[in-house]
Amino acid sequence: MSNHYACGIVDADATRSAAQGILFGRLLSVCVSEKGVRSIHLSNESSATFSSCGEEGEKIVALDEWPLTLRDMFREVERELQAYGAGTLRRFSVPIDGDAYATWHSPRGEYWRALREIPYGETVTYGELAMRSGRQKSAARAAGQACAKNPWLILIPCHRVIASSLSSSLLPSDNHLEKRLGGFGGGLELKKRLLYHEKM
Repeated sequence: MSNHYACGIVDADATRSAAQGILFGRLLSVCVSEKGVRSIHLSNESSATFSSCGEEGEKIVALDEWPLTLRDMFREVERELQAYGAGTLRRFSVPIDGDAYATWHSPRGEYWRALREIPYGETVTYGELAMRSGRQKSAARAAGQACAKNPWLILIPCHRVIASSLSSSLLPSDNHLEKRLGGFGGGLELKKRLLYHEKM
């Protein structure tokens, strides 16, 4: 069973309208193993789909047909993502399956682990993330590359890493805001939405 993992769709905005939600109505593709969360990405699906992968290969199966350990893990991740979307959860407790990626045990993994320690509602620069990972501030580019390759959207909060310091207000009228935010795999509008959500 240790090779099994399963993927399903989560609506983190289940308690809000698309206009009020943190993901603009987008859904999340969440993959879990018995060890924890393997990945979270924005989904291209518009409705719930579930798949399971093991020794027999990948197949589409109903959530109720998943092994109980995977189903329970998925439901807990879903509960926490929806609580985050509703503004009632500030720190995730679900485990991460870092062993799903060889890079978890490399310098990139050190950046990912440092990302998990950035508190809700706070931001750090890429240079500060480098230093939190035991590197020189000049390793900001490597920190940015680790953020770009982060397979755990929201759960490992790369949206909290920015190019340069921001005021606490995050004023939308700031003409230089996008340059100061840096990049984000989900797009800068989503990065801004997540940061505003955590500042509320």
